[in-house]
Amino acid sequence: MNPSDITQRLVRVSFAAATHRDSAGVPRVPADFVAEQGQFVRILDVRDEAALTGPLGHIPAVTHVGLDELASVPRILDPETCVVLVSTRGGRAGIAARMLEELGMTRVAAMDGGMAAWKQLGFTTLRSAASYRKELVALRPGMGREGRPLVDVVAGTHLTAEQIRDHVGESTSVRWVKLGAFLLHGKRSCVDGRDSHGVIGTPGGDAGELLLALAVIERMEKRQFSREDLECVLLDHVDTFGRFYMHTDVGAVNRLIVDGYRKDPRIQPFIANVDRAEEWRAFHINTPEPIREAVLEHLTTPDVMGCGHLRFAMTVGDYQVRPGLAHAFLEAFHRLRWSGVPELEWIVLGGAHSEGAVVNITVAGTLHSYTQVPLVSPNVGGVQMFVNHPQVTSFLRREVAAAMCEQGLCSDEAALAREIEALGALQGGQTLARLAGGMPVFEIAFDRDGNHRVESRGIVPKPA
Repeated sequence: MNPSDITQRLVRVSFAAATHRDSAGVPRVPADFVAEQGQFVRILDVRDEAALTGPLGHIPAVTHVGLDELASVPRILDPETCVVLVSTRGGRAGIAARMLEELGMTRVAAMDGGMAAWKQLGFTTLRSAASYRKELVALRPGMGREGRPLVDVVAGTHLTAEQIRDHVGESTSVRWVKLGAFLLHGKRSCVDGRDSHGVIGTPGGDAGELLLALAVIERMEKRQFSREDLECVLLDHVDTFGRFYMHTDVGAVNRLIVDGYRKDPRIQPFIANVDRAEEWRAFHINTPEPIREAVLEHLTTPDVMGCGHLRFAMTVGDYQVRPGLAHAFLEAFHRLRWSGVPELEWIVLGGAHSEGAVVNITVAGTLHSYTQVPLVSPNVGGVQMFVNHPQVTSFLRREVAAAMCEQGLCSDEAALAREIEALGALQGGQTLARLAGGMPVFEIAFDRDGNHRVESRGIVPKPA
């Protein structure tokens, strides 16, 4: 199975998990879920066309399809295409979703709350007629939604500035959100290039950042967090910042299953009939209680950690993370997921690494809560690049330091913020050296109007 097929399969699993049916039986997905989707989810606006240029505007790169045109959708798109329908508040979109189901589409949903919810969450809208499409076309291999060729990259080669400019120029590659809205509804993803949707990237994502802060606090305060301490810290963190991201990948999950679970006599009887991706997802969300301790032994093994940054933090002394802290942190994360904490997300990425560059995303001026920041897709049409947002990451690190001091975990907010930034720079540099040593580095600098320029910033040093 090629990387694109793996990604599409995982997108379908994620789409199914995010879909719920309301009391009328209408399939719906949350607006913040829609904001994260890349090219494999089609977004169709079913309002009257005049509404797309009205006060609510429209989602960038959306396609307009009137209700009287819906019958053409199954003739154009594969019946298993993930399709989101959008209207003003979700009513008309719900009607459209049911119509498409009756016409044989198997993965459709209305965006809950419609454009009103989208704007309320702080996601960007446009009002120009040039920024939505009036003709629905099927995605063809190597083609973007604009109908032009995607960047042609040979696996194992480095990306050029021109290729990155073309990549970011594809409308599905960038989504914008107010920084304040991101704090409430977003999540820091890893710099990993295998995500298909727009991300705010930092090494290890939310999990890497919180483990970084905890390691600094242990050193500054001369204390060691227990697993019970960490469960309380994680609960306080999601209460304060909302969604929390940790990722693995298909290869790591397969090793976990084949070399771990299926060879463990304590677990074998509980997984005899578990086979498909959807079934394994359900197993990991609600692991049977009698085998949770056994499953935790496997989940906290570095060999099956799909996030390179977290694996290095668990095993490399230079990262300055106490091994017992990393182990207890992972235990706390999975125990709280099993207890039903919905903000904790364990994301499975597909395919193998094939990044060809590291990109740092910057925005002109000083960041404020009202600043629009770009979520850039690290992977569109096979292009992979490590995506790092140093400005946003620094802003959020200061917020985390402030929150932890308010929670009594540290007494010196300014010193904590400085130490987190210093150790974060060291860890990030080491991770990129291990994963991207020798690759070119580029800066994608955005202005406040969304225009961008791409500039070379040298080469990632290889590990010493």
